[in-house]
Amino acid sequence: MSTRRNNLLLAAFVVVTLVLPVFAGSSQGTPASFLPSAVVAEDDGPNVATIEGMASYVDAWGGVSNIIASIQNATEYGYAHTTALENLVTNQMETEDGYVSQFQFVFNGLTPFPNGAVGSPMAVLQLSVYPIWEVPADRNMASLTDLDVSEAVALADEVVGEYESALGISMDRLEIIVSNVSSYFKHTEGDYVWDYGYTYMMTYIDIMTASQGETAMPVFLDRLANLGGFMDLVDSSDWPALMTSAVESFAPYHYLPEHSYMSNFVGSLIMSPMDYYIRADASHADLVSEVQSGVVCYAGFNYPGAVDSVMGDETYSLKTHVGHTGNIQTKMDQDPSSNSISVIVGASPGSLAIPELPASWISLDDSFEIPSNISMEPYLYIEENTTVGDALREILSVLPKGLALDLNDMILDLDTTGLEEGINTAIDTLWGSLTPWPDMRQTVLNMDFSDPMFFPINPIRELNFDLLAEIMAQAGMNPDALIDRIDETLAASNPLAAILDAFIDYFDSYSLLNILDNDYYADPVALEGY
Repeated sequence: MSTRRNNLLLAAFVVVTLVLPVFAGSSQGTPASFLPSAVVAEDDGPNVATIEGMASYVDAWGGVSNIIASIQNATEYGYAHTTALENLVTNQMETEDGYVSQFQFVFNGLTPFPNGAVGSPMAVLQLSVYPIWEVPADRNMASLTDLDVSEAVALADEVVGEYESALGISMDRLEIIVSNVSSYFKHTEGDYVWDYGYTYMMTYIDIMTASQGETAMPVFLDRLANLGGFMDLVDSSDWPALMTSAVESFAPYHYLPEHSYMSNFVGSLIMSPMDYYIRADASHADLVSEVQSGVVCYAGFNYPGAVDSVMGDETYSLKTHVGHTGNIQTKMDQDPSSNSISVIVGASPGSLAIPELPASWISLDDSFEIPSNISMEPYLYIEENTTVGDALREILSVLPKGLALDLNDMILDLDTTGLEEGINTAIDTLWGSLTPWPDMRQTVLNMDFSDPMFFPINPIRELNFDLLAEIMAQAGMNPDALIDRIDETLAASNPLAAILDAFIDYFDSYSLLNILDNDYYADPVALEGY
């Protein structure tokens, strides 16, 4: 198959499997605009540098939910802040015993918690630090670097410092989670060198006052707006800062010359497995890695009562709502050197109109012919040159039937008679036994978390209990009731064991563990009543 046809198929596949389901899942009516650029044939692989989307959902009470997202090859566009991050990580790869392999920065203007409480603005940075494969002149001697905790923290702090400096925030480390890893280096065809090392995941948090959030969020939104395209909207004058949830994820993608054909496609930067970086002796030209970076950004907010009436056809303009004065453009409008895929979706109880959608933009070019066969045996086979519209209709009509047939086969394969007998036997065993049931509540309370044979040292190397207490307070909980129960000696050696031990005592103080008392669970009527 030609490279051009590969590119066309890849672009169509990305939209159908990755982009459209995200926006179509929860809408009652979904007018969508699909804006593919003119596909540019590339001999070295698909040149799709951006996948972006924008969606507005109007609920039955006139509230709106807005989402803007963009996935980009940051190296392709050379933004100042992503270039700085890429240079930082590349320097770590070249000179240190490890590097920050990926990180995600989440900024909530107001932070909702599962119990319904709404806390202060909060920034959360999660990152992973990986060791490096070092390959000397003799490939058989390749090994993972000996990356320890202090080195990993120093590498992570470099990234943390970038965000603190850029946004004027101050972050504290919540935890360090250590993982034992094994990996192999393939030095010749069929021959491997195995080694073992450690990776580290860390979480940093800043809990702000409302005024600090109002100051920092617009700075972060400016940063996202620098990505252009749909992300321009987040820099608008009336964008509600304290109602915003925004994310920036960054991944340095390193690849060897044999994989350079995929280097221009943003999907390979984001979806690729996070392999360990190879730092090889100069004699190994085939092991010289190139580094590019992928960035994923998201910004959204919910706004109650934005639409006056939801009785009929609705008109909601996100552009007008946030005071955007320019055109809503795709990345291809701004940079014709690479392809982009863009999607706009609206959904409401009626049909949602997006007034700023230019008439020249196609809603869906369903006459486009797929460049290759699509086979999902045994239910689906779509031939080459079928139009996208016909292909989508076939997929949507056949897949549910296929899944239903699979489920039916699974049910028929079950021995329902044996299953029913097994359930009845289990019930008889639980509540028909004459043997006294053990008191599980007391068993739990008697657990010795300080015994490493009973509760081995866990992967959490560090846990900031003071910061945990602050987070609990934001969620409307009383942290002292928990934190005061923590055994400091146990916490120094095994923080997870200490927090579990404290939680058990905390729950028991409110009689929540009574359900484990044999007076309750041994009697089905008493258990149901409890």
